[in-house]
Amino acid sequence: MFNTIFKTITLGVRKSIKAYHKALIEDNFLPNAVRVSPRQIQLDLVALSVTELGFKKDARLDRVYAKAKKLGLDLCPAEVGPALRLAYPRQPIGDWLRIAMEPIPDWDGAFKVFEVAHDGNGRRLRSDHATPSTIWTLDVRCIFVLPRK
Repeated sequence: MFNTIFKTITLGVRKSIKAYHKALIEDNFLPNAVRVSPRQIQLDLVALSVTELGFKKDARLDRVYAKAKKLGLDLCPAEVGPALRLAYPRQPIGDWLRIAMEPIPDWDGAFKVFEVAHDGNGRRLRSDHATPSTIWTLDVRCIFVLPRK
């Protein structure tokens, strides 16, 4: 099930959220606050839909995360959102990737996860509401970390 790595990215390339902010502004994206890795580390990411995780109907966020953990996958550090947005310049139109991560508070206090999207308005780094009871539909594609052996 995990023999195809979606993408390998390196965290810690940018040494501060200001550096991410600058890079994202230069590429016309807007970041949320994230903690930045103090050193460079490579992460292998996998993209799996809720269906590919084994669900037959829409599933709660907490159940999606529990199933992924049972399959040996890890949640992403929040830095994966902006790092993946910058590392995926040729994302196809209509592709939406939700970062499986611990939700972080947005400017309005609502807990959210990142989405790396390419919609009709271009490539974007977005955020989406995420609480344990948030429902993710079967077609939601989630990004997880595949631990290295």
